[in-house]
Amino acid sequence: MYSIFQQWLAKLDYELETYEVDGVVPPKKYLRFANLLLTDEAAEWAESNPDVISTVTNPTPDQAAVDRFKALLQDRFPAKSGELITSTFESELEELRQREDETLAAYYKRVVTLCWKQSPPW
Repeated sequence: MYSIFQQWLAKLDYELETYEVDGVVPPKKYLRFANLLLTDEAAEWAESNPDVISTVTNPTPDQAAVDRFKALLQDRFPAKSGELITSTFESELEELRQREDETLAAYYKRVVTLCWKQSPPW
């Protein structure tokens, strides 16, 4: 089983496979997609962290920038002891509601992220 962070990265990597060039996703595309898919606390943190901002807005990022982004994210959101994915897609979807203070765009982003989690890796 994966931690939530590991599962998020695995899903991101899977979804970006179609953009691979010689087995590697171009760093600019990787960072753009990863940043767009951050939600809730992670999105707020990324939008207020100067290191993350400079990494994802770099016009010519390299693989080191992707590695730095992942490291920053993992440092900020380390796996908790015993943290494993236990909920099911159906139960998460059933409980999904737009929050009163949430914009439609933010809600849509959460829905898309949840659906991405469901994508089978084949």
